[in-house]
Amino acid sequence: MSAASRVVDEVVRLASAVRGERIIHAKGQARAGRLTLLPAARELDVPLVTGARERPVLVRFSRGAGLPDLLPDVLGLAIRIPDADGTGGVQDLMLSTGAAGPVSRRLLVPRRDYLHATYTSLISYEVGGRDLIVAALPAGGGFTLATAAGTQPWTPWAQLDVGERLSADRARELRFEITHDAGGFRIGGAWRAARAGAYDAARSVES
Repeated sequence: MSAASRVVDEVVRLASAVRGERIIHAKGQARAGRLTLLPAARELDVPLVTGARERPVLVRFSRGAGLPDLLPDVLGLAIRIPDADGTGGVQDLMLSTGAAGPVSRRLLVPRRDYLHATYTSLISYEVGGRDLIVAALPAGGGFTLATAAGTQPWTPWAQLDVGERLSADRARELRFEITHDAGGFRIGGAWRAARAGAYDAARSVES
């Protein structure tokens, strides 16, 4: 871990301790969901797309800074896909509110409404040997999941339908991890260590 990463982790840990809860993505809601693969999914060439066309998933929406609901905040969308590789491995996709444009897809954009926001990975996932941005684009009451290389157009690969809200206790139990990548969507290198460290630091106050 770099010195910069250690400093960021310590700042997050101390701020969470002062607040009495983690300072990033502490407020939110969890929902049941269903993921339906689209024909273009096969082109991703990862374990996730070789399984069932439809499967149940878990979804968590969160407010990044925990601001009051009336104020815009950087919203988070985390998607858990169980048995993403056919052997019980889990894939977590972790996205934040951004925009769909070629440049703005890498920028954080505060929003209010969970279901009508565009979410992106901001940085690239390694997917089937390619570096791809992942997005969740609002579509009706759910989202179209898509990927894009650099500033190229989005390619939709799945439909995410958002279902009933889960209990507050169930929502608190969910722990999404950047290292859950059995489905073949992987963030690597320094970004992987930095994001994992920041989340662990924020959660340390809850243990």
